[in-house]
Amino acid sequence: DGINFSSYGMGWQAYVDGKDLVDHGGMNPNFTSFVGFMPKKKAGCAVLANSNSSNTVTIGYLALKYLDGKPLELPSLPGNTLDKAASLISVMVGFYLLCVLAFIIYIPIEVAKGKRGFGELGLLKIGKLALGFVVLLPFVLAVYLVPFAMSNVSWDTAVIWSPISFQVAGVLILAAIAISYLGFLLSSLFPQKNKYIRSIPMVIVLSLLSGGANAMVIFLISSSLFSNIQLKYQLYYFALAFFVYILGRKVLQTRLVEITFDIVYDMRMRLIEKVFLTSYQRFERLDRGRVYATINDDTGQISNSANIVVQLVTSIITTIGAFLYLATIAFWATAITVLVVGAIATLYGIVSQKAEQYFEEARDTRNVFMGLLNGMLDGFKELSLQVNKKREYRNDIAVSCDEFRVKIVKAVVKFINAFLIGESLLVIVLGAVGFAIPRIFPDISTFTLMSFIMILLYLIGPINGILNSVPQIMQMRVSWNRVKGFEADIPANMAPEVLEITQERPGAVDSLKAEGVVYKYDREDSDGEGFKVGPIDFEAKKGEITFIIGGNGSGKTTLAKLLTGLYQPDEGAILVAGAPGKDGRIGEYFSTVFANYHLFQKMYNVELAGRDHLVSNNLEMLSLADKVSVNGNKFSTIDLSGGQRKRLALLQCYLEDSPIYLFDEIAADQDPEFRKFFYRDLLIRMKNEGKIVIAITHDDHYFDVADKIIKMDMGKIEKVDANFRTTSKD
Repeated sequence: DGINFSSYGMGWQAYVDGKDLVDHGGMNPNFTSFVGFMPKKKAGCAVLANSNSSNTVTIGYLALKYLDGKPLELPSLPGNTLDKAASLISVMVGFYLLCVLAFIIYIPIEVAKGKRGFGELGLLKIGKLALGFVVLLPFVLAVYLVPFAMSNVSWDTAVIWSPISFQVAGVLILAAIAISYLGFLLSSLFPQKNKYIRSIPMVIVLSLLSGGANAMVIFLISSSLFSNIQLKYQLYYFALAFFVYILGRKVLQTRLVEITFDIVYDMRMRLIEKVFLTSYQRFERLDRGRVYATINDDTGQISNSANIVVQLVTSIITTIGAFLYLATIAFWATAITVLVVGAIATLYGIVSQKAEQYFEEARDTRNVFMGLLNGMLDGFKELSLQVNKKREYRNDIAVSCDEFRVKIVKAVVKFINAFLIGESLLVIVLGAVGFAIPRIFPDISTFTLMSFIMILLYLIGPINGILNSVPQIMQMRVSWNRVKGFEADIPANMAPEVLEITQERPGAVDSLKAEGVVYKYDREDSDGEGFKVGPIDFEAKKGEITFIIGGNGSGKTTLAKLLTGLYQPDEGAILVAGAPGKDGRIGEYFSTVFANYHLFQKMYNVELAGRDHLVSNNLEMLSLADKVSVNGNKFSTIDLSGGQRKRLALLQCYLEDSPIYLFDEIAADQDPEFRKFFYRDLLIRMKNEGKIVIAITHDDHYFDVADKIIKMDMGKIEKVDANFRTTSKD
């Protein structure tokens, strides 16, 4: 047993092990045949069948067995591999054709709706259209060479002996090439106006082609071991598939990166736009940690989606294509493998639901962490005074970091566990194919088994790629939901056109008046009543200096924010030149330096053309000429002492040349000489220029400079005469 007592000569197979059989099988482009004789039985048979029949020899042996008087046990006859492969290709290409035809039909509809328009036919576009046509020619040649590669016959002969599915596949592939170019031509001539929608067809087509080409590379490599196709044809088809895969991945990945970062840019700018359309009064209520985490971290997480999507889509298409191919050579083995992959996917789905909660909680701690970082930067001076304070704050940051770490680790470990289980199942399936399939299906050929194992080995990479993408996609979804939620929560209360209209520099203003102004702070976390400022009646006139004084918490800064329009009063009104400020934009009349001011590197809303001499003089006047220069509206440096930075802010106020100046403790950290210069010289200059000057100050040595002194106390004002004797305003 197990020894083959047969010999072959002159086309005939003869057996010397007692089988009493001599046979001959043949195949040519016109027919397949089988001839067998049993000399001792004086019996024989001849079978003639179509050239595309793969069962001719099997039928001949069955006939001889019947003539020998032995019982017949009909085997499971193998199907026509060429027919299966061609049918599979026909179905896939047919589906692709329907999608492209739907796209082409939709183009004139979008043109009619105004979503598409005729694009300019420049040299660059003509070059792209010509290049696209040239690129398709090697694929047309590939279709033409198929019968030569397979059987060294022409299409005329192939049409006669091949199954109808083979011919249909060839026609459909040529039609797909032609229709694809037609779609490319029409979409180039009539481009979609939306830049994102415009890219969708190309992304889908490249994803399909890249994934399909990747699968084709696997098939060509696995079949090359037992293929009778000439090497030149194998290399040609391999080169085409490899070219489509690599070029498709390159173009697809590049385009997806461009689209993704365009989306992230638009998303960030949309969020920032809404922030800029929010009044300062509402902006103060935004959680800074949430602002940083959303605009930077969440949008950054989304920007990583391009590579993940490319890997995921390519892996999915490669896996589907490979399984379809495996189904044609070993259906039940493929079915078992697909069931295992389905079980892995189900496991990942369950894990995803549990892990998403940890991702959400980790994202919440991100807001806290970013808020603590903001506090560290803003309050580092206060933290640096006491070691215990710095240590406790550091510990709070450490707790936030640790909570984020713990939540992320828990979520990712769940996926690691699921991934290891899934990979173990894949390895078990691979082992089952090698050890069990040959025994469960003894008729399976060595070539089929080898092909199955090779492709499964290759598929472990794409399947793992799909599984590894799941936690990243989960985090992207969390980030996307956070961005959309934050966008909905931004309290934008200004019309969008506000930022588009260039505001003219206001001219001189005769007066600034507050009439019955009341502002009340909300106390959301307390049952008590919030702090109230007002009612306030106040007037400052052109060419007049007004000092606002009072203790901490008396309402001075709140009054300043009301006067400048940063806060809207709950009652009463702020009048500029006797009329309410246009659309509530009273701040257009002001140049300010608040106590907690921020100095930008660049001077915005300042016209410096032809004012170089004025800039130089002011820098000299402010004792900054040897420290700072101004180039193109930018300071050469802002790395200065606190007092010098305030002088730069004062310089910008001077260059803005607004009709109203408001200063909040601007001289508090200046040296005595400059402080005297500020009160005795600068303020007087501003007054003589016809400006309305308002200064919040505690410098009682210079109260004589003021034309009017207003004292704030418990949210109300008292008028003070030059001798600092208070008179009740109530």
